[in-house]
Amino acid sequence: MQERRAEKEDSMKKIILLSMVYVCIFAVVSGLGDPAVSSAGNCSNDKVVAKLDIKALKGEDAALETVRQAYRRLANGVDVPLELVLADNGVWTVEGVSGIVPFAGTYEGKEGVLHYLEAMQESICIESLAVRFFVKQGNAIHVHLVEMGVVGSTGKRFEMEIAHVWNLDQDGMIASFREYNDTYAMAAAFDPDADPSLSLAVHRADYGIPTSSYADTLQAGIGFYAALGRADLNYLIGNSDPELVFILAGPPAITPFAGTFYGTDGFVDFLIRVFTRQQFLDIQIKTFTVDGSRLDAEFYEAVYVYATGKIFYNEGLHTVIIGDDGKLRSFRSYNDTHAVAVAYTP
Repeated sequence: MQERRAEKEDSMKKIILLSMVYVCIFAVVSGLGDPAVSSAGNCSNDKVVAKLDIKALKGEDAALETVRQAYRRLANGVDVPLELVLADNGVWTVEGVSGIVPFAGTYEGKEGVLHYLEAMQESICIESLAVRFFVKQGNAIHVHLVEMGVVGSTGKRFEMEIAHVWNLDQDGMIASFREYNDTYAMAAAFDPDADPSLSLAVHRADYGIPTSSYADTLQAGIGFYAALGRADLNYLIGNSDPELVFILAGPPAITPFAGTFYGTDGFVDFLIRVFTRQQFLDIQIKTFTVDGSRLDAEFYEAVYVYATGKIFYNEGLHTVIIGDDGKLRSFRSYNDTHAVAVAYTP
């Protein structure tokens, strides 16, 4: 009897030990198996951004210093309070899908901006925000960044390139701010049923492409957009660099021209995909901002999709580099990827 009891106790110990091993293995595999999902971010209660890198935002200009102060305040709650560098009637806009992304929308005045910050801090943790480069002309400063973080309600990670457009008034205060981001990827991070990989949307092919000494960047940009508007393929191809890198964000499985395209052949492929699938009902360039051989163009477009009969309205930002020979060397579009994908979905 005692021997049976000893055997039974020994068996129970083995079962418990084996169960503990399985639990440990499961925990390790769960933590490593899906890097797009995380139980929590690395932000503390008093931080919106855990790690801020603004080293690339160099310059002694007063407007640049104001923008640097804004980033420091956004990230760490240090330096000067954000409201002290905001104009009283300032406008703050963040692109995103209303009803899904809690902080997407337009906010007016200092109180509006503070409401935005509260909504963002309650819903996401930005683990890393790093400046890649900026384009500055007068009091207009366009900052191009990489953002990584976690959505609190779903635990899903997001990673994408974004652009911040800052405009300062004559008193050096922030009169307007607009964030262009990958709206489809951000919405996917807030959707508990979406594939986690959809919110990881970084496109690095244009990293490291150097600027040039080209001096007539604005005229090159005007020529490019005029040719785009009249669908002049000969001009577009003839004025693109053989090593062009062309990036348009969005889900490639839905949006047929989303992705990275290389060289003249890639650019031709992109143009054919666009002009055979949709019609531009309206396209407007709202602003050109030029800094050396870099040009940023804020745009608006209304587009009809042949396959679905739907129309999408899109506000976004293009950033380009013009090469030494005046040809398009790189192109990246920050556009409303969610609106485009919805229009292409039957």
